Amino acid sequence: MNEANAIIELQNGNTNAIDVLIDLHQTKIYNAVLNIVQNEHDAEEITQDVFIKAIKNISSFKGEAAIGTWLYKIAINEAFGFVRKKKAKKRISIITNLFSNNSESEIATFEHPGTAIEHKEATKAMFAAIKKLPERQMTAFTLRYIEQLNYKEIADIMEVSESTVEALLHRAKQQLKQTIKK
Repeated sequence: MNEANAIIELQNGNTNAIDVLIDLHQTKIYNAVLNIVQNEHDAEEITQDVFIKAIKNISSFKGEAAIGTWLYKIAINEAFGFVRKKKAKKRISIITNLFSNNSESEIATFEHPGTAIEHKEATKAMFAAIKKLPERQMTAFTLRYIEQLNYKEIADIMEVSESTVEALLHRAKQQLKQTIKK
């Protein structure tokens, strides 16, 4: 069964057809999520959630963009939703720790599993810098330079114009240069 037939089958209620979409898109979706949440276990769970959400909402897929673009959009939203919840919990934890004299702090230690051993430290520093970017800049930067998507695909996923993508990437690169200089 090809991708187009799988979409039709899913829209007709045949959830077994999701295997076709998973086979075609799971690795790309997982990598995009991993680059945002920077935790392999969380990325696996969120990737599963993306495909569950896709099954539940397949009727809203109109075919105006590629199914991969639609899945990326769901993945980005899920990943950043997860990050926002995690930050909120962390803020509460910090406040709680202030009153309990616990001074533990979280240090950026994410090591992307696809990184060669000799590049681990540089990659850690890069991901720490990327994590400091505003959400929209981080999304554009991740999709362009890590996921290797073109401006049109990024614009479709983020629901903005290509010139907005270009501006976001420019600001992200400027901010990363500043962060790396420090």
